[in-house]
Amino acid sequence: MKINTLDFSIFSNDHDYILMRGEIRGGIIDQEIFIRKVRNFASVSKSNLILPWCDKDITNLFINVSSDKLSNRNIVKNKLMFRKVLQDKIKNYDDIKKAFAFDLKKFFLEILILLRMKYYLVYIFINPILDQC
Repeated sequence: MKINTLDFSIFSNDHDYILMRGEIRGGIIDQEIFIRKVRNFASVSKSNLILPWCDKDITNLFINVSSDKLSNRNIVKNKLMFRKVLQDKIKNYDDIKKAFAFDLKKFFLEILILLRMKYYLVYIFINPILDQC
């Protein structure tokens, strides 16, 4: 049995972008990258991870919802039902995609500075004490 195998039979000859993106994103990226990170975080923080879309009733709900309520192909936007609920429930909700960025170079430079400071502190304060022994 193969796991996470792409099913290219769902694509038409004109290579439907929405179906292709969903198959690649949901089948590979979400499963193998995002969910793994969430599971690792939940494990480390001793949290109870709940993935609501893994619930049979929720899955059946979305399988039976018409596609026009889920996505708009003209503007290439998905999760329309969720967006509508958020707009109704959250005052001043903006629909702008957010992202997290991490400056790895800056992080390593700061670590290097800390290590140098530690080295100099040892050199300045500990070496004279050791020399006296």
